[in-house]
Amino acid sequence: MITGKLLRQERFVLTWLDGGHQKSIWLHPGAHLAFEFDAAVVPELDRAWLTSLMNQANSPAGLRLAQANQ
Repeated sequence: MITGKLLRQERFVLTWLDGGHQKSIWLHPGAHLAFEFDAAVVPELDRAWLTSLMNQANSPAGLRLAQANQ
């Protein structure tokens, strides 16, 4: 989701909750990002959840971090 938007040269807001506080960052193609994973196992993808994330990412409010099946 994030890498796809950046590869298309899209800018967007990413929002998440941290200890009850909302945090947001503005991401753009020139931003330096690093991804870290806990395991080398690639999880099975939930297409419905990915579609929901894509719809959120393309909305005026931007992408919000969430867990699947919420």
